Amino acid sequence: MVERYCLDFSEIKFAEPFGMLLFATLLRQFRLSNSEARFVAEGYKKQGYAAHMGFFKAFGLKFGKAPGEAPGNTQYVPITSLALEELKCEAISKHEDERETIERRSMRLATLLTRQDSGAVYETLSYSLREVFRNVLEHSRAEAIWYAAQHWPETSKVELCILDEGIGIAQSLRRNPHLAIHTDQDALDLALLPGISGVAFRGGPKQRRDPWANSGYGLFMTSQLCRRGGSFVVLSGNSGVSITEAGKERLDCVFGGTAIRL
Repeated sequence: MVERYCLDFSEIKFAEPFGMLLFATLLRQFRLSNSEARFVAEGYKKQGYAAHMGFFKAFGLKFGKAPGEAPGNTQYVPITSLALEELKCEAISKHEDERETIERRSMRLATLLTRQDSGAVYETLSYSLREVFRNVLEHSRAEAIWYAAQHWPETSKVELCILDEGIGIAQSLRRNPHLAIHTDQDALDLALLPGISGVAFRGGPKQRRDPWANSGYGLFMTSQLCRRGGSFVVLSGNSGVSITEAGKERLDCVFGGTAIRL
């Protein structure tokens, strides 16, 4: 057994929200699975942006701000952990459906990042946020939603990442007996098709007839919106998919849960 691990951050030149959030989560999981080992870090004190975004404290290094501590502004949303229990309590306190709470939070984040409350970019971002947040709430069995974002005004680009440490897409879709899922790649390919869901299927539990009953279209619509001039990445289990205007590329990964970059 390895008794000591050294994490060297001195060579990092540039960091983006998705890389920071995913790496922090993997480091945290690795530390928990090696609880008897000693971890030390080097070269991290020069990483001011990552420290401000909450990267280091997200995996347990006592440096910089805690996740969600930085106030955020029109250019960034720090690494943030939203407990689903907190979201449910907020919905109860405001006498609204949990999905209305998600809608309101999504619109607020979209306004923050685009500096608009209408228009194509705002509508795309708020819709994507809402659908991915809903997927975590309704399908992941996770305890929290992790997210972060950055807006680069000089290039008119926004990167948004959302992550959960739940059951993953394959296990979620296996609840649908009409789907043949043998691998995580099978699950991702199916999840990116319209109308595919692990909870809404013929002969399954009766779905409520309400404005929110659109199970199976969230990832499909979000990926199609993002590929037009941008990109979409989803990782779950040991597989991943990257989608751009040029087409779809398969990725190799190992991640217990689901991570999405818009």
